[in-house]
Amino acid sequence: MFSLKFMYQPSGPVSHQNTHLLYFDIETTGLQKKNALTYLIGCASYTDEGWAIRQWFAENPDEEVNILQAFADYLEGFQQVCHFNGNQFDIPFLTYRYELYQMKNPFINKGSVDLYRELRPCKKLLSLSGFRQKDLEEFLKLPREDMYSGKDCIAIYRELIKYRDLSYMQPLLQHNKEDIQGLIELEQIRSYLNILNGDFKLDSWEINTIQELNGITGYQRILGHCRLSAPLPQPFSCSTDEIYLEGKEETLMVEIPLEQGYLKNYYENHKDYYYLPLEDTAIHKSVGSFVDKKLRKQATQYTCYTKFCPQDQFAQNSTQAENYFQLNVPLLLRLSL
Repeated sequence: MFSLKFMYQPSGPVSHQNTHLLYFDIETTGLQKKNALTYLIGCASYTDEGWAIRQWFAENPDEEVNILQAFADYLEGFQQVCHFNGNQFDIPFLTYRYELYQMKNPFINKGSVDLYRELRPCKKLLSLSGFRQKDLEEFLKLPREDMYSGKDCIAIYRELIKYRDLSYMQPLLQHNKEDIQGLIELEQIRSYLNILNGDFKLDSWEINTIQELNGITGYQRILGHCRLSAPLPQPFSCSTDEIYLEGKEETLMVEIPLEQGYLKNYYENHKDYYYLPLEDTAIHKSVGSFVDKKLRKQATQYTCYTKFCPQDQFAQNSTQAENYFQLNVPLLLRLSL
């Protein structure tokens, strides 16, 4: 068994500097846990000296049990594991291999943080065509020396076993190393989740009227200039019929079109509301129950809103304006993305 330890400095700020959290990634000879083995396990943790990465490599198939034991022993010092889609692959795969060798499952009573699941809501916001770890790394503009896929690495490991040539080990270690480093860097994507959660402050707002050709008045829009709670690692923009966003560093610009001078204020719990088509508004069922059934419908997430004139409500109440953006930006994104 070959083991390696080295330090790593992330390219940007990483919010999760939890000494009880262990990032990990595995390399296997296939996707089927019953017919494949684990030949490399890499992990990273935050220490007083910075980010430390460890790797355990099975120089031959008989050493799989050794790297499993080394990882299990190391994992004892942590309360949670973090991975990318590991709930679906890495953890079930390793659990089976531990059971196969009649070893204690080290994941019992450990928390699990799956970055694939937690960050996936950002896919459409960031206009990503795919959602592999490498897709997110490319969005962050992270350099990567590794040129091999997981499938390529399987073939390389088989060559190592066939020829007993450890020179094949280096590209495999590099691939796993950059996967682990990428996991740490992906924590930066959490700053975009703050937008989806309405975690920002409103600095100012204004209403603009767009002039079309020949000076004809077009549509009106409200612009919100916001300050984010965490800086964005890369600028982005997102455009739908309902909302336009543009973010860079700690600033976020929000544009929402007005309909005949009115804004729609959406409500999240649409099942508790009726929609009145003639009035184009939603009312709570506690009140709507007194409305003629012919004049009301069950509200949907798209019709669960009331309308108001922002000049009237926001001009004297900046807190109300901020509340509107914090509540409606996430809802509008959910409706339109």
